[in-house]
Amino acid sequence: MTKGETESELSRGLTLDRLVRTIGDLPIAPDVLARALQLTADAESDIRELARVLSSDQSLSAKVLRLSNSPYYGRLRAVTSIPEALQVLGFDTVRTVTVAASTHIIYRDLAKGSLSRTLWRHSLCTALAASKLAESFKMCDKESAYIAGLLHDIGKLVIYARAPHLFEKIVQEVVTSGRDFCQVETDLLEFDHSDIASLMLSNWNIPSQLVKAVHFHHRFIGADPSPTNRLAYAVSLANDISKRLGVCFPGQKSAMTNAIVDNGKATLDESQLQSFAETVREAFEAEVTLF
Repeated sequence: MTKGETESELSRGLTLDRLVRTIGDLPIAPDVLARALQLTADAESDIRELARVLSSDQSLSAKVLRLSNSPYYGRLRAVTSIPEALQVLGFDTVRTVTVAASTHIIYRDLAKGSLSRTLWRHSLCTALAASKLAESFKMCDKESAYIAGLLHDIGKLVIYARAPHLFEKIVQEVVTSGRDFCQVETDLLEFDHSDIASLMLSNWNIPSQLVKAVHFHHRFIGADPSPTNRLAYAVSLANDISKRLGVCFPGQKSAMTNAIVDNGKATLDESQLQSFAETVREAFEAEVTLF
């Protein structure tokens, strides 16, 4: 915010285009992440080319190796190089680890302080919950669910980084009123964080299925059983589980009861849902220490 600029002036001038135009200076070059995602999505990709891409950023490759040795991936021996990680874990898992490492560096470097930390913790918890939902209820691909969960709130980070005073105002309204982030953001900006994320991730050439899932995780997506809708639904439920566990901003409330579904039918009562949420908490508490 420039000196003398008021909150209302900033709100009027903070268009979606204005926000997204500034995304190019994020600490992890979008082309590195996008190229890694493209290569891991192609079964014919050369493992040496992917290793070269990942190794081109020292901070990123170091985090990929650290996460590759996580108990979450069931490692029995240490992975000591990017090529070894690719050979042992496979493209899909390395893709997930790459996005996790990249996203954490973005959260770490783009904005500082407790708000950024809260956003990161919530994103990681949502990613783990989405992955577990996908695996347990066969809702969608678990690796895609993890990635979409990790990226689902990155639009909030952009608001915080580009207009911190405005984001603090949004958070304060959420905390004090209990209103949803999207409602408050739309009142102030006429768009919300999922709109920002959708445009930003599209500009980064992130696969369209992931972009759509991030964009629609707060929107009604109907009964269409398409993979994109099921992925968005998994992220929406995972987001709610994170709130149920309190891994969110104060005042945010979980709206779920027995909302988890398998082929359109409710499968968990309140007690079972709480038990599932606790398995997510355990995974989160183990995983968050790696960052």
